[in-house]
Amino acid sequence: MAGFSTCTKETAAELLEGSGTLPLDLEGTYFRNGHAKFEVGKELIKHPFDADGMISAVSIKDGKALFRNRFVSTKGYKKEAKFKKILYRGAFGTQREGGMFSNIFDIKNKNVANTNVVYWAGRLLALWEGGLPHLMEADSLRTLGEYKFKGLLKTGDTFSAHPRAEASTGRLINFSAAQGGKSCAITIYEFMPGAEKELSLAAQRTFEVPGFVFFHDFIVTKNYYIFNQAPVDFNAVPFLLGQRGPAECITYAPSRPAMLYLVPRDGVSPVVQVPVDAHFNFHFANGFEEEDGKVVFDVVKCDNMLLGVVSGNSEPIWKTVDYGKEVPFSTLVRYTLTPSNSEKSAFTCTTKTLSKTQVDFTSVSPFVSCSKHRYVYASSGSDSKQSSPVQGVIKIDTQQEGKEDVWIGQKHEFLGENIFVPKKGAVAGAGQDEDDGYVLSFLFNGRTKSTEFVAFDAKNIKQGPIARLPLPTLVPFGLHGSFVPGLTFNNEDVIRRHTAVLGIDSKQWNAISGGFSGIGLKYEIEGGYDSM
Repeated sequence: MAGFSTCTKETAAELLEGSGTLPLDLEGTYFRNGHAKFEVGKELIKHPFDADGMISAVSIKDGKALFRNRFVSTKGYKKEAKFKKILYRGAFGTQREGGMFSNIFDIKNKNVANTNVVYWAGRLLALWEGGLPHLMEADSLRTLGEYKFKGLLKTGDTFSAHPRAEASTGRLINFSAAQGGKSCAITIYEFMPGAEKELSLAAQRTFEVPGFVFFHDFIVTKNYYIFNQAPVDFNAVPFLLGQRGPAECITYAPSRPAMLYLVPRDGVSPVVQVPVDAHFNFHFANGFEEEDGKVVFDVVKCDNMLLGVVSGNSEPIWKTVDYGKEVPFSTLVRYTLTPSNSEKSAFTCTTKTLSKTQVDFTSVSPFVSCSKHRYVYASSGSDSKQSSPVQGVIKIDTQQEGKEDVWIGQKHEFLGENIFVPKKGAVAGAGQDEDDGYVLSFLFNGRTKSTEFVAFDAKNIKQGPIARLPLPTLVPFGLHGSFVPGLTFNNEDVIRRHTAVLGIDSKQWNAISGGFSGIGLKYEIEGGYDSM
């Protein structure tokens, strides 16, 4: 598939006019992360989730757009670029050459920093749930190094790629997972909003989950953090013997129920466990609580799990997988948990399918994040009976059964994650419609191997993009991103700075003044940034 083609150009340029025009009430920066380097030297990456991450950004102001992209320059990325060969085992099965004897007992995975990118308290962070975040400059997209939240995280810790920004408080909420032999310790952090260079930890809690967990996402409501433990098992032997990557050692056990963990946000109340139907999910859309105590959340649900087995194959998984037969069909399902007594220590669960369309990569308006929502936006497949690569965008009305708006491009066009963005100047709770805004994404053209930045009117998705702007370089299929309202830059300065730091990196200088950067400090490339 052409969507897994390496991006060979890091650049910064104003976007030329395509079809349609960008609205004047759209202002800010769209950041997107994703796997974008599918070979090292002459050796192939076998699974896209093992490929190095690349941040792409589009800053929009006055109907004009500025694009730039940079690979996340992790320690592993720089080392492999130097030696032009795969030096690390991938979490999803990419191995070093030489078979099992070249990989045996090596349990270290490369931090590929390829899953998400968020901007918080003046910091741009590239996220990968298997390791530490990487700090980036928001203007030039230069990588500054691993980030540890003023020493809150330690070397070897993880930080989820799916933080939640709570609309009612402005808090950024995320978790770290530490898998042990018999259980997994989950630590949850709540960060208060603050000015640039300020970080304030509002809450922290650790709880234990028995067995093996694979938490990619979670839900936050007024009183709970919610995690779904799919019925999976992990056999470490093939991983330790160098035969498979750790993700390839996970098996699905549909005979067991899935388990929901409702973790009270008060920090002291006991964790509530709710057994539910066996299912697997990567992503949740959103969650909230009703006045009567019901806990409601929308989840992209699969009745099976496939992470893919690539070990021993000469070709990457995207060239060998039968998408329709092997990839589980995922739909948006609402779970409602009703407290069964006044202490709310037990819940009964009911489910309702919100859409029969294949969906993934869900989003809601940031104004309703972690509170009651009406609309869910998602990437959608083009086949109603079997799984297909996501090609379009869907808007699902959760309050009117069966009401959804869908746009699907041409057969050779593939749309990634779709993010809802409120109009410039909109304020949460000010009375505007929940869907008064735009939906942004990247559209990959498999025929021409090119990418466009696209914008939709959220009130009329089915009319298609209101703007399509060609990018100056190929951006392959990606993963997650975010939009930062009001964050814009002087285009000429950004282009000059992007070019300058590319030159500095190529000369392997070890420091750069960030005087113009969105953070405005001086960073050492190999620093841990504990003091920030």
